[in-house]
Amino acid sequence: QPGATENTTDPASNAALLIELNGNNTIGTGFTITASNCVVRGLVMNRFTTNSINLSSTASNTVLTGCYFGTNAAGTAASGTGNGVVIASGNNQIGGWSVNERCHFSGATTNAGLRFTGALATGNYVRVCHFGLSADGTTAIGGLQQGIRFEAGANWNQIGETGCCINRITGASGAGIAMLGVTSDNNNV
Repeated sequence: QPGATENTTDPASNAALLIELNGNNTIGTGFTITASNCVVRGLVMNRFTTNSINLSSTASNTVLTGCYFGTNAAGTAASGTGNGVVIASGNNQIGGWSVNERCHFSGATTNAGLRFTGALATGNYVRVCHFGLSADGTTAIGGLQQGIRFEAGANWNQIGETGCCINRITGASGAGIAMLGVTSDNNNV
């Protein structure tokens, strides 16, 4: 992405992301990742009818960092997508330790910005991400049914950490964080 820049501020983002994948409300899923140890960095993904990214049950140890899911290219308005990211595998990292790794989620009008599903969705980390917020870090743009959703046995996942790596969630029409079913347990939020 010649000319693109990573974010260097907090809580706002001054990132300039130059590659936008737009499903035009006709394409189901932007990416389905089936291989392990992949990195997706610095993309804007919006207007997919099902998922922006689907991490299948075999896509462990994947890193998603510095992306905008379900927003416009500037990160200032919701630009709908079914789910932002669906994770069915383990040991993945969404966001990271520093502000340049932050992901933004909005526009997930039919489900969640980030959805963990199935018993193999375990040991995942979500750090310094924003849900339902504009890139300015303070303006709620919403567009989420839920911020983060755990279902169908997803367990032992870590959302933020005590004293650091804060995730911010606002503007969801439903729950900010939803845990469904008795088997989706031992998740730390």
